[in-house]
Amino acid sequence: MDNRNDCMTGLEPQAEFLTPLESVLAAIGTDNDYRTLGGIARDARLLRSDVKRIIDEHQDLFEVGQMTIGGETVYKLRKQCHSVPA
Repeated sequence: MDNRNDCMTGLEPQAEFLTPLESVLAAIGTDNDYRTLGGIARDARLLRSDVKRIIDEHQDLFEVGQMTIGGETVYKLRKQCHSVPA
């Protein structure tokens, strides 16, 4: 079974071999900081709408912040996503 959709962190968002989900995971990173949709999209080099779709489809991987930055919802990885699976 392919585990590529599990939490893949520590990756470079711009790496050409990454799936869109992996690019989003890499762009958010593991430093436990919240990121805006725009910031994630910029670093992952994806459209905002694609990042939003990925987050919506993989809600088990992402935590929505209680705050906003500039009126924009923020996201971070859930705690169980802070390491690359073996």
